[in-house]
Amino acid sequence: MHREPFDFVGFLALSLGIGALQLMLDRGELKDWFRSGEIWIEATVAGLGFYLFAAHTITTDERSFLNRDLLKNANFVAGTVLMFCSGLIMTGTLALLPTMLQNLMNYPALTTGLVTAPRGIGSMAAMFLVAPLITRVDNRLIILFGLLLTAASMWQMSLFSLQMGMAPVVISGLLQGFGLGCTQVPLTSSRCRLCRAIS
Repeated sequence: MHREPFDFVGFLALSLGIGALQLMLDRGELKDWFRSGEIWIEATVAGLGFYLFAAHTITTDERSFLNRDLLKNANFVAGTVLMFCSGLIMTGTLALLPTMLQNLMNYPALTTGLVTAPRGIGSMAAMFLVAPLITRVDNRLIILFGLLLTAASMWQMSLFSLQMGMAPVVISGLLQGFGLGCTQVPLTSSRCRLCRAIS
């Protein structure tokens, strides 16, 4: 069986960029961000790593770590951007909600975990339900349904107050998790099919 050579240069440059960026984001608040020499070094290394990765990917004659043919496919690019945007929604609210529940509403850590768990349950349920539907229903309709559920949950979250009970957090989390599961499964499966077809 013929195997393509692994692009170690591209892999190492991307790893360097992501690692330095993650370190900068993790330590930035502790070091007062760009008032610290360490953060400047990490930001420079991250920028250099991403630059080297992009330059290597564009200029190499051999197969690169990131298959350039994928970037020519409009469906792949649109799916990637959509997954990135929905991931921003998920991680942004996921980071802020427990802080609000614990610091502002004085929930214990265990209660906070239990109240935010329905989001994961909703996402898992959607993945089990949507996977068989991918071949029977137009994927765009499933993604639209997921985005509408996510929008409804975000609207519900805009009405949160410090005097509310647990029910709004549980319901919005369940809706958001189910909606994100409905968007991620079709997007991931279509991107995987494109990757296999192009490779």
